[in-house]
Amino acid sequence: VSIEHMVQHTASLHDVNNIRLRNIRIINNSKYDDALHIIYSKNIALENVTINKSFGDAIDIDMSKEIHLKNINIKDSNNDAIDLMESSVIIEDSNLFGSNDKAISVGENSFLIVKNSKLIDNNVGIATKDGSLTYISNLNFENNGYHIKNYKKNWRYGDGGLTVVNDS
Repeated sequence: VSIEHMVQHTASLHDVNNIRLRNIRIINNSKYDDALHIIYSKNIALENVTINKSFGDAIDIDMSKEIHLKNINIKDSNNDAIDLMESSVIIEDSNLFGSNDKAISVGENSFLIVKNSKLIDNNVGIATKDGSLTYISNLNFENNGYHIKNYKKNWRYGDGGLTVVNDS
């Protein structure tokens, strides 16, 4: 399934596979916590997505695998720009600016590869926690309260998180 030129205030993908979304703008969502929520899904590709002024998280990905985000531009999310829980995700060529919490929150046994992107003016650039692993390549961190934080938040997941940084 491929959807292009979709404009709306919020979107949810629940228990779906093999979806490609392109050229989406979500601005000023206020009814729901997340502007875009992906849960129990596999092989989802998002490309050319812009989200501005989300009420909570801009993109929330829970218990999903093979998620690929390319050319994602998120500005001024009230919480996290991208929030992962028990998910495997690749983010590339993206700009995450001005999040009140984290640009990327990698939690609860998640695996993230993020490359060729900019994380600017966020409270935290990338937080990796609770048994999660993040691999960073060619990222530009600017003016974040913390660029990278690794810690243990939820005792159920054992250890904290691990971040590997390359050319950033």
